[in-house]
Amino acid sequence: MDGTRGRTVPVTAVPGDLLVQPSVGAGAVTFQVSTTDSKSGWVGLVKLHQGVTWESFRDTYRKLASTDPAAILDGSTRVQADATLLGGVQTKVGQPGTFVQVLAPGQYTLFDHMDFRYGVAQPRHEVLTVSGTPSGTTPTASGTLTAKDVPGEGPRFVVTGTPTVGQPLRFVNAMPGQANEAILFPLLPDVTDADLAAWVAKFTDHGVWPTDPPPFAEPEPAGLLPISPGQSVTATPPLHPGRYIAICWMKDADDAIMLLKKGMYEVFEVH
Repeated sequence: MDGTRGRTVPVTAVPGDLLVQPSVGAGAVTFQVSTTDSKSGWVGLVKLHQGVTWESFRDTYRKLASTDPAAILDGSTRVQADATLLGGVQTKVGQPGTFVQVLAPGQYTLFDHMDFRYGVAQPRHEVLTVSGTPSGTTPTASGTLTAKDVPGEGPRFVVTGTPTVGQPLRFVNAMPGQANEAILFPLLPDVTDADLAAWVAKFTDHGVWPTDPPPFAEPEPAGLLPISPGQSVTATPPLHPGRYIAICWMKDADDAIMLLKKGMYEVFEVH
């Protein structure tokens, strides 16, 4: 991480709050995320566009998790107009993670995605002021996850390199007009491709979960939080060796159908 020396922001999620310093220098910034709260620790970064308030973004962002097509489409359109999603990392108690983003001078907001999951009225969030001359570079990633439209197939994750425990992963969103995430779950040992396809088929088009238990070895993920079209982020989530699945829970900005239902998941090995 030598390239980001002097550009480090520790972020600690505690019950009811995010502990974050108020400012940092511009350039490649490493966010060191940890949590002491089992209902927190999914910390992401957003750049609100001029004139957009946190309250407006908060209410719009909630719509992305809706199962109502009209709300999903409105939320998708407004989030793209109002903000640039810059990613983040999912952590657990005792399992910290990092993410690195190159930031120009300006104001950014760190916020807790898990508060949205639990319907907290005012999700934890803190403003970070970035200033000065940009410096530093992002670390080299062991592997890359790219969200893209594959001709003849549809939205897909493409995994390249060798994802490795304790090494950074790069996440790239190459889908125009579509925010994306790469949520990572370890799979149960005997899960087959057919098992996964059958489980995915039980979701409704707009995001109602099946009652069947998911085929995951752990109930909580450790993945890479949403980024806007054309963005990328380099992160080190708390992974373990073994077989993982990358999932995008987001819905298509054009028709409100889950990208998962269109094939937006990929199994890969973490070394």
